[in-house]
Amino acid sequence: MIGKTRSSRYSNIYEFTENILSSIFKELTDPELSSCILVNKAWCNLALPLLWEDPLSWGAPIIEIYLKFLPSEQRKSISKIGINLPNVPKNFKPIYCYPKYIKKFSYTELHEATYSWLLESKNVSMVYQDLFDKSFNQVEAEHNPNGKIIIEKMTSLIYHLIKLLFLSSKGFEMIDLSTSYKSVGIPPLLSKIPDMFKMVFTDLKHLKVHTNYADSKVTTERLDSANKLFTKIVEYCNNLEYLDAKDLSNEKNEMRQLFRLVGVQKNLKFFTARNFELWPNLMIKLGEATENTLVSFNLSGVPINIHLLEHLSHCKALKYLALVRYNNELSTGSSRSSITFITAKELYFYKNRLESNTLKSILRSVGKNLKSLTVVNNNTEAIIQGICKFCPNLKYLALTIYSDTKFSTLTDWLTVSKLETLILGTLQSNIHNFSDLPQIDLGEILKDLGNHFPISLKCVDFDFEITPHQLEFFLRRSNQIFEELGLHQASGLEDKHLKIIKNHAKLTRKLIEVTFDRTNEEKPDRSYFSNKYLADAEKHINTITSTSIDPFIDPLQKLFRVYDLEVMDTEYMIKNEIENW
Repeated sequence: MIGKTRSSRYSNIYEFTENILSSIFKELTDPELSSCILVNKAWCNLALPLLWEDPLSWGAPIIEIYLKFLPSEQRKSISKIGINLPNVPKNFKPIYCYPKYIKKFSYTELHEATYSWLLESKNVSMVYQDLFDKSFNQVEAEHNPNGKIIIEKMTSLIYHLIKLLFLSSKGFEMIDLSTSYKSVGIPPLLSKIPDMFKMVFTDLKHLKVHTNYADSKVTTERLDSANKLFTKIVEYCNNLEYLDAKDLSNEKNEMRQLFRLVGVQKNLKFFTARNFELWPNLMIKLGEATENTLVSFNLSGVPINIHLLEHLSHCKALKYLALVRYNNELSTGSSRSSITFITAKELYFYKNRLESNTLKSILRSVGKNLKSLTVVNNNTEAIIQGICKFCPNLKYLALTIYSDTKFSTLTDWLTVSKLETLILGTLQSNIHNFSDLPQIDLGEILKDLGNHFPISLKCVDFDFEITPHQLEFFLRRSNQIFEELGLHQASGLEDKHLKIIKNHAKLTRKLIEVTFDRTNEEKPDRSYFSNKYLADAEKHINTITSTSIDPFIDPLQKLFRVYDLEVMDTEYMIKNEIENW
């Protein structure tokens, strides 16, 4: 509930209650939260936990602070191996216990921050600043006196810091335990604190475990330590919603552990498998354990027999299927005439090496359920043939023009489709012509493309060069009423482009949004256009802006810590609270 302020001067101003402020603060950046801390004690109490829930990416400074919170016994243990720790006042009683606020943990970030602190605090010579690079070999390093000392220091610090954070935290939302041979690995002593793992993993929702071990570069003790940790994860983790697993070694024992982990899950919604052999037993386990929960299934760099995907037919809630850098595996079984349908509504093909028949089989399996398809650098000719035959309800298509893409195949399907959004691009493929029209550039082809658009099409987006003349001809020739229009080209747009779009919007009175660039910047760069033309265009178009949305990037490159987070409607929530008051 929101209450009025006590001051009569501001009697009509409402105060935000704690739950409202907390929800608002979750949407703020770190610098903004730092400013909120300075307002008053109440704001500080709300902002600090949010600011410190994901701190490991800050690097060496965060390690300096955490080390001050270590118990005296642990500090003595660290000092014995020659590490000079920051001084701590005798009566050190901080107002806030920062370690308890951490909710997002990444082993890789902890490793990098810890080594940065050792270098900056001169506990390790800068001569060794590149020790943990691609050439790092732990077996060889431990036979070198200086290398052995550094590994001992890193292992000790990481052990004590993990122990501090795992025992202090009020509860983790996300844990990334990904390790590679370019690190000291999981400290063996951690396996001797089983109660700590039970406390951390029992209610964990998001887990990422990527391993990249080269046996010749990793000690036996370290491999054993990693296996013991995985055993604890399997024992206590049964409430995961998100699991991202990668194992380049394909070691049988680790794969069995993964099968067990998947099999004990009660509410797994998102599963991503990277760079390992997808055994039939794993797919069977997945289909059985996630029958009513699995929403998203993603494969990256995985060779697979297409028939293994049939086990996904058990997953009634499945909506998203992504195949990234995916390779055909020769089928060992007989070909089947029957097909098992998958409920996925969104499908991603990203830089795969799949045969035409495999692509068509996948499209056949999703069939009428498919509403959205993104295709980057694949056999697009086979894909268009497949959606024409099996996917009549497709509403959204993002397609990179590939070397085999025929204009005639695309337009024949477009004419009879129910498509509402079409995105065509070349930035990923660097192809500038359709295979059956090799002498005509894509901008010129637009003149004819508009004749084949279905009546249902409301949004178009082009990621290739279009001249003002080509754009004008396209908008006039297409005889289409667009609600959204995107023009994304490396050379940028001109006032001439904007004037043509403005005239089209003025004529149709339907154009709502125009996007002209793909950028990660918070503030769009609108310097392409003069203020005069921009102001005139905004009289007829609600939104003219750049966009951070790029449909052609690897769908599995999303940051782990922001995966599937919903954007809060703050304005609606505040309005609702005021009305209730």
